[in-house]
Amino acid sequence: MVFLQQDAFDEVDESMPLTRQHESFQLIKDLIQRNYQFKDKDEARNMFTQITSLYKNLNYSPAESQEYQRYQKEIEDLATEYSIGE
Repeated sequence: MVFLQQDAFDEVDESMPLTRQHESFQLIKDLIQRNYQFKDKDEARNMFTQITSLYKNLNYSPAESQEYQRYQKEIEDLATEYSIGE
């Protein structure tokens, strides 16, 4: 939902440079490989829905922009909040 599906109508997301693709893939890999702890299925669903939304906005943000950095930080902070042993 956030890596393979690009928006052909968005200037930034229509064609992502290879270096940004690598960076994006590494972020996704990091998010997937973490150990998370949730009190129930709803909490897990809500967290991943929030991360998906933030990630889509990250994809629309120009590289090195303040909004790009902000979305990266929000994704990292949210994942860290539910991570075990991070």
